[in-house]
Amino acid sequence: MTIDIINTALPPKFDAIGHYTALFSEELAHFAEVRLLAPTGLDYDEVVGVPVLPCFSVETKDGIRGVIEPIVARQPDWVLLQYNPFLYGHRGYAPQLVPTLRELKRRCPKTKLAVMVHENFVPCWESVKFTVMASWQVPQYWQLGQTADMFFTSAEAWAKHARGWFKKIPVHHLPVGSTMPHVPLTRSEARQRLGIPDNVVAVGVFGTAHVSRLLPLVASTLKDARQNNVDARLLYIGPDGAAVREVLGELEPLCADGPLPADEVSRRFSAMDLYLAPFIDGVSTRRTSLMTSFQHGIAAVGTDGHHTDTVFREAAEKAILLAPVGDDAAFARQTLRLIQDASLRERIAAEGKALYEAQFDWKPVVQSFLAGLRGKG
Repeated sequence: MTIDIINTALPPKFDAIGHYTALFSEELAHFAEVRLLAPTGLDYDEVVGVPVLPCFSVETKDGIRGVIEPIVARQPDWVLLQYNPFLYGHRGYAPQLVPTLRELKRRCPKTKLAVMVHENFVPCWESVKFTVMASWQVPQYWQLGQTADMFFTSAEAWAKHARGWFKKIPVHHLPVGSTMPHVPLTRSEARQRLGIPDNVVAVGVFGTAHVSRLLPLVASTLKDARQNNVDARLLYIGPDGAAVREVLGELEPLCADGPLPADEVSRRFSAMDLYLAPFIDGVSTRRTSLMTSFQHGIAAVGTDGHHTDTVFREAAEKAILLAPVGDDAAFARQTLRLIQDASLRERIAAEGKALYEAQFDWKPVVQSFLAGLRGKG
């Protein structure tokens, strides 16, 4: 099987979908002949076993058409488009994307098109700005579904939505994995190198300070822990340390520097006692940051919202603790439970790691993808 994968970023650029694509491709290369098509004018890290062909641009309106001739020359079995509307145009406006894909299908009649949806379109009900952007993102997404032969989505809720819109093609839910390595390091070694005292509870958060990650809830949860005589401090990993410090106020974090190299991200995860994932739409299988906590065996507390997948609701109280979006007191109580009950924390951590290895590591993710392509998913 030959597969060309189109994406707009790859390592070393700090980009979650880019790192996802590289790791996904490396595992997929064990089972197929994979080639990555990427933007021109950039240097890329080696993707083991996968050639990278710079051939297109997203800086101009018709730059995406650069993928056409390389794909026509190869005539692969599948083209996989990594899709988030913002990848292909300013504010998600990419008028040449769907016409380019349609031309590919016309000139490569035996090649099938799969789309991996990392985000479909902005929620138009949230703001006037989003309403305006949705006016082109929604039709673009609709046209993409009418052009593709198969859809994959990183969240279960999006798969259900897509099945309602695109009844003529298979739609599969395909979780993401962790985009970080796992550097072996004991908790005591990790904490010693960061100077974290034994009596301090290191509470982790990983990612940007985007509004979807409820940082004010993190701050209020830490304050609640301190009111219960727990010295809980934030171990933040990500590029937005200044914004995080502003939200925390007088709560001084253990760490808030970054962005950091991938190996250092892993080492800092090993220093955590627990991980907080308070997303405004609930935890879901599209969140690589949450997957990294599972990968490292760190017990997590998350929010349960409209995007929370069945797998996490079924794993509640086993592999993760959940609290409803909007119930800040419940989130603080779940966090305090993990802090105060070491046996619960160890059990949740172990079950979370087992869940990750069974369903979210790159091997099971790629096997699910291949099963979908072969009509067995």
